[in-house]
Amino acid sequence: MLNAGQPGEKDGPTFDQEIQQYCDSAKSLHKDLPLIGFKTTLRTPILIKDIYVPLDAVIDFRATGDAYFADAEDAHECLERSGEGREISVPEAFKVCGRMGRQGIVILGDPGSGKTTHLRRLMLWCIGGGAKELGLPEDIIPVFLPLRELRDLDHGLDAFIQDQLVKPHLKTREGFGKRLMENRRLLFLLDGLDEVAEPEERAQVSRWIDEALKYDSDNWFVVTSRFAGYTPEARLSEQFLEMHIRPLNTQQAETFIRNWYRSVEVALREDEDQAKAIADQKTTDLIQRLQKPEFRSRRVYSMTRNPLLLTNLCLVHRDRATLPDNRARLYDECIDVLLELWHEAIGLKSPVTAQEGRRVLQPAALWLHGEEERTKATAQELAPIMTPALKAAGWNYGTGAAEDFLRVVRDQSGLLTGWSGEQYGFIHLGFQEYLAASEVHRISFEEDDPGPLRDLVGQFGKAWWQEVILVLLALPRPSIFIRFMRELVKIPEFIDHPSLVDMCLDEAAARSPKPFVELLDREPGSDEGLWRRQLLALRLLERIDEEALESRFESLKKHPFEEIRKWVEQQMAQTDQDVIYSERGGYELVMIPGGSFMMGSDEYDDEKPVHEVRLSGFY
Repeated sequence: MLNAGQPGEKDGPTFDQEIQQYCDSAKSLHKDLPLIGFKTTLRTPILIKDIYVPLDAVIDFRATGDAYFADAEDAHECLERSGEGREISVPEAFKVCGRMGRQGIVILGDPGSGKTTHLRRLMLWCIGGGAKELGLPEDIIPVFLPLRELRDLDHGLDAFIQDQLVKPHLKTREGFGKRLMENRRLLFLLDGLDEVAEPEERAQVSRWIDEALKYDSDNWFVVTSRFAGYTPEARLSEQFLEMHIRPLNTQQAETFIRNWYRSVEVALREDEDQAKAIADQKTTDLIQRLQKPEFRSRRVYSMTRNPLLLTNLCLVHRDRATLPDNRARLYDECIDVLLELWHEAIGLKSPVTAQEGRRVLQPAALWLHGEEERTKATAQELAPIMTPALKAAGWNYGTGAAEDFLRVVRDQSGLLTGWSGEQYGFIHLGFQEYLAASEVHRISFEEDDPGPLRDLVGQFGKAWWQEVILVLLALPRPSIFIRFMRELVKIPEFIDHPSLVDMCLDEAAARSPKPFVELLDREPGSDEGLWRRQLLALRLLERIDEEALESRFESLKKHPFEEIRKWVEQQMAQTDQDVIYSERGGYELVMIPGGSFMMGSDEYDDEKPVHEVRLSGFY
C-alpha cells in the first residue's frame, strides 16, 4: 500500500500531486452547468457556483410506512399526514447525518429538480476546501459517478469506480482509482440510480451501495434518484438518510433567475458593471412578467417551481426579450428539451425523438384527460391507446411495445413520472393539456374527423377542460378557430360563459368573423335561444370586425328580439359619439365598451376565488 506523498512510480508524481491533478481536472469538468434548453442562440458556460440556489428538502423520519412516492408533492403530503417529515436546506444534510450516526444520503426529486446540479456543487465545495463547513471530514476527496454509464455489472461497484477515475478527461494514471480508494477518505456522489434502466440491475446496484457503506466506514455516500426509479426493490437501507427535494419557492425562483442572468451577461460582456446592470434589468422584467395575472393564474407560473423548466423560461425570455403569451409554443419547446435536448446535453442519443414522443403521447394525454382529474394510468390501460400511434411513428426501440415506450420516457426523459411503480403520468399537468389539445387538432385536420372537436366543445365551461380549449385555439398552422366556433355557437354554453368566450378570442392564434357572421345571417325564426346567441355574436363581432358588424345594422333593426334591436340602435347612435366633451372642465372623454373578465386566482388564498366581473360601458 502506498502512503501519502509516496511516488506512484519511479520519478513520477507523488500521490499528493496525483490527487491535486485529479481535483483540478474534476473541477474543470464539473464547474459548468450544461446548457439544456431551447433552440437558442445562447452559447456561454454557466458556472454552477454562480447560479446555484440552496434547495430545500423534507427528511423522512418515519420508522415504517410506504417508501414509494409519485413526486415531490405526493411525498410531501404523505409526510405531512404522518407528521414525520422535517424540512431543511439540502446542504445541512451531512450535519443531520452526523448527529444520527449515518454516512449515507439518498436525494429523491422530480425530473429537473436540481439533483445532479447539487451533486456537482458538493464536489466543488469539497475540492475548494468547504467540506468541514458542510459537516464532512476536512480531507475528504469527492468522486462523481454517473450511474447511467454503468455497463458492466459483473465486476461490482469497485471496478466501476476505478474505471471512472481513469477516464481520459480526468488525466489520471493507471491504478489511480485503486490507490485513491486505499489511501483516502472519499465522498462518493452516485448520480441517477433511476438511470440504471433495468429494475433487476437497479436493485443489484442498490445492494452494492448498501454493502459499500456498510464496509467502508471512513467513506460517505450520496445517491440521487427520481421518485419514479426509486422502487421498493431498489430502495437503499436504513443507513441512508432519505431526503425529498422540494419545489422552488417564490424567493428561490427569483434568486435563481437573478443568478442565471448575472452569470450569462457577465460571461458575454467585457464591462462587468454594465453586464450586472443589464442582468438586473432583465431579471426584474422577467419576474414582473411572471407576476402578471395571466401567468399567476395559469399553468406557466407553476413551471417556475422546477429549475429545469425555469431555466427554459429564462432562455426564451432572453432570446425574445419577453415571454410568449402563446403557452402552446412554450410547452412545445419544453417537450423538445425533455425528450431530446436533455440527452444531447449529456452526450447521449435519446431513444425517443421529440416527434415520436408527441405522436405517441398525444392520444394518451387526450385519453387521460377524458376523465376529470385523471392524471395517471397503468401501462396496461394506456397500451391500447398508444399502440396505433407507436406503429404510425415506426418506433422500434426494445420490443416496440407501449410498456417499453412508457418506461423509456419515464426513466430517461423526465416528461413522464410514476406512481406506485405501475402507473404513469406527466410531470406537469400543462403537458397533458397541451398534448391533449394537439391530438384534437391533429385528428381534426389530418383525419378530418370532427368527433373529438365536437366532444371538446361539449365540455365548454368546465374547469377541467378550460386550458385544453385555450391551448387548442392557440395552436397555429392551421388555426382551428373557425371550426371550433362554428360548433360552439350552436350550443347554450356559448351564452352561458361569455367571459370564457372572450378568453378564447384573446388566446386564438388567428381570429375570424365567419362563425359569428354565419350565425347572424341565420333566419331568426322564433327561437329565443338563437336570438341570445346572435346577441353575443354581435358583441364579439364588434371586437374583431366592425365593418362586418356595421354592414348588418339595417337588417338587424327589424330583428324580432328587442334586445338586439336596442343594441343596434345604441351602436348606430354612438357611431358619432365615441368621443364626447364633458361640459364640466371641457375634457375629451373616450367611450370604453362594457364587457366581462375573470379576476382572482386559485393558487393564492388572498386572490380566491376566481370570479367573473362585469362592467358596463363608460366614457
